[in-house]
Amino acid sequence: MEKKNGLGIAFLFMVIGILIATIIGLSIWVYTLKKEEPKQEEPKQEELEQEELTPQTNNIEFSDIEIKECLQNYLNLVGMLNNEPDNVIRYLFANAQIDYGASDVEHYLKTNISYDRFKATILNYMSEKGFVEFNKVYNGEESFKNVDGLVYALNTGASGDHWDVDTIEKIGNNKYIGHTTWIFEGLEETKKSVNFQFTITSYNGKCVIDSCEQVENISNESSANKNSMYTITTKNDEYGDTVYATITATKDGKEISKEMKMDAQISRTGTMEIPNVGEFALVAETGGEYLGVHCFQLIDGEIKDLGIINCGADMVKEATYTAKIKDETIVEITATRNDETKTAEFNNSIAKFEPLIIDIFDYGKVVLVPESGGEYYGITAYRLSQDYTSGKTLDIIEVGTLTGIF
Repeated sequence: MEKKNGLGIAFLFMVIGILIATIIGLSIWVYTLKKEEPKQEEPKQEELEQEELTPQTNNIEFSDIEIKECLQNYLNLVGMLNNEPDNVIRYLFANAQIDYGASDVEHYLKTNISYDRFKATILNYMSEKGFVEFNKVYNGEESFKNVDGLVYALNTGASGDHWDVDTIEKIGNNKYIGHTTWIFEGLEETKKSVNFQFTITSYNGKCVIDSCEQVENISNESSANKNSMYTITTKNDEYGDTVYATITATKDGKEISKEMKMDAQISRTGTMEIPNVGEFALVAETGGEYLGVHCFQLIDGEIKDLGIINCGADMVKEATYTAKIKDETIVEITATRNDETKTAEFNNSIAKFEPLIIDIFDYGKVVLVPESGGEYYGITAYRLSQDYTSGKTLDIIEVGTLTGIF
């Protein structure tokens, strides 16, 4: 009996020993697996900061109030930029320090604000694309420059203008017209209506400007021409002269654009519509006594320059006109200026249609006489002329012909 008890005890100890060995082996195996797992590092501070600077864009619908405020904030910055670029820095950063002494970079003012911090802040108002527009080149130089990690501001400006946004109008997907009042505070305050075509996008849930260009309408109405098929934007060359015009035509839901370099400084842009002929995009260029208004139209899928209306120094602003067709091919035009009246007839043996009397911006009135021969059309422009040195009234003259295809 004692021998059996001794065998039982021995067997029990053997089982316990096997269990203990198994537990130890399993523990070592688990420990080894954990040791071999790749360690997940905590994100570095630099990475966290970079994450904060990275735009988070998403598709968010914004209210008209938010979009209007977005445009107003952007134009406020543009006004500061036009005045003096360092105004933008002082507005964005209360603790900004700007060195107005001798700079180590010619034409620029050194600040104590890091360029990364500046970009992260400015992107609350505009996209990267919008910033390229905003950081416009002035005589070949950027308004803001990254120098050794600090933002430098161009030392120039002082125009003293700003805009008040009156209303906005949606014209496409994320595309709007902003109707504003431009205010120039010089010796006397000057105001006029100015329209901007702009697009928006989202940055960290905020509405920001993606692009913004000034556009003008030939009419003096407070709202843009809703039926307009043309929009016109301008830009400067490397010398700061506004000589490039980009005309975009919209037809059947498609956009066709063309950029033209004008021969002289662009002074105005807009549109006009002629019954039975269609709408035209207008670009006025001026140099000295010369002032010509180019008329562009979309023909066969291409934007073409159909001709120029001469609105130079001999143009009479205060004249009024009447015009009528006689014998189908003759147009009789009467111009009245103060107590003077001039009448003239013009005949080129081409059938003429009802004349139009229009204002060309604020340059004065012209008489447009549509003519037709088959599929081709011509529009001849007439107006009163004066001796621009003495102001003496001269004659009614032809000042341009537009030629196109119906």
